[in-house]
Formats: sequence, C-alpha cells, structure tokens
Amino acid sequence: MSILHTAQRWLLFPSYLTPKGPTPELTPGDLELFDVATREGRTQAFLLRARGEGRLPAVIFAHGNAERAEQWIPTFEHVRRRGIHVLLPEYRGYGRSTGTPCEASIREDFVRFHDRLLSDPTVDPSRVIYVGRSMGGGAVGVLARERKPSGLVLMNTFTSIAAMASRFLVPTALLRDRFETLEVVRSLGVPTLVIHGTRDTLVPYEHGRRLAEACRARLVSIDAGHNDCFTDEASLASLLLGFFEEAGFLR
Repeated sequence: MSILHTAQRWLLFPSYLTPKGPTPELTPGDLELFDVATREGRTQAFLLRARGEGRLPAVIFAHGNAERAEQWIPTFEHVRRRGIHVLLPEYRGYGRSTGTPCEASIREDFVRFHDRLLSDPTVDPSRVIYVGRSMGGGAVGVLARERKPSGLVLMNTFTSIAAMASRFLVPTALLRDRFETLEVVRSLGVPTLVIHGTRDTLVPYEHGRRLAEACRARLVSIDAGHNDCFTDEASLASLLLGFFEEAGFLR
C-alpha cells in the first residue's frame, strides 16, 4: 500500500520534470526572496514588491504541478506595475526548496507565507487575492480553509483530486492528497473568477464549470487546452487586473 501511496504523489507532484533553473536576479524593493524553515529544510518564495503609497493589495499565486514559481515572474510583473504585491510561493521539493510536497506541507508552508506577507506594513490585509493554476488552485484552496482571502481566481483547476482519479479508475481510498477545491469555493463567499480552457484534456472543462456554478462566479472560457491556455502574459495579466478592478481591489 505504501508503494501505491508513493506512486500517487510521484504522479501528483512531478518535481522531477522541473529541474532547477538559474536563480532569478534579486533586486531589493522589486524582487525579493522569502523563505520559511520547515522540518525538511527551507521552502522559498519570490516576492514582487509593488511601489505605491499606503497599504497596497496583494496576490498570492500558486503554480501548476509541473512548473516552478519563478516561471511566472514575467506574467505577474504586469500585475506588480499596477501597484499590487505578488507572492509566488514554491512547493517543497521544487526548484531550490527542500523536502517532499504533499497537501499537508503545502497547507503548512502557505499559511506561514501568508502570515509573513500580511505582517508587512505595506500590505492591505483587506485586499489579499489568491490565484491558483491547475494544482495551484488546489493549493490556494487549502490555504483558503485556514486564511480566508478577499478574492479568488482559479485557472484550469479541478474540483477535487478524487474526481480526477476516478477518470483513470484510481481507487479514491489510495489518495492521501485530496484537494477538495469544490467544497472550499462553496463556503468562501468572496468574489471569484474561474478561467478554463474548453479543450483541456487534463482537467476537463466540466471541472471549471462546476466550480463556477458552486460559487456563482464568472466563468471565462478560453479556446485552448491545459498548457496553452495562458501563453500570452499580457492578456492574462489584463484579465486578472480587470477582475481585480471589478471586485474593488484596486483603488
């Protein structure tokens, strides 16, 4: 049974597909390195620090399971320029972070990253938005159970790992990491945007539709698959910023 559990996590968190790249050049005041100590070493995050007067809104973004946090820095640079802090946490075992990724470790690390971010006097705690792509939607979902956000964006996200596993005839009893995203959005009651590719064969479009219906969110349907849904950085940033404006997060 332990071998099957290990195999499940090997498939769910393929960090072996995301080798370490060059360390992004850190520029204090613009791009900074956050990290937290864990029982397994250290987990890192990148902070794109916005410039502006008073307390500013902030985004916490969680990436997909075959990506690295730093890959999303160019996309969220557009968001930072609009006066929004952006925190890009890494998962354990990814990039330069040590340890083993799982739902419990993500919950623990993301809560600590969240609390550290909100301790910053330039962050407005009433305007903190979570954004998650694919597996990252599940990650911000587990964070939302512990720390309620002001708003939520889910990109090509599943309703739960159990619903995904059933497509491949995997017994749900074997699942250690469940990421019950649908249950989370039903109870949050915050402005929510769901973005999903209509030709997504990895996380079918039906998942996005069900998530949007569960919380009466706006559903943006894109004629794309799973990994080609957000190739235009400026367009995605514009879509996010439009939602932030509509929800009143930008002042």
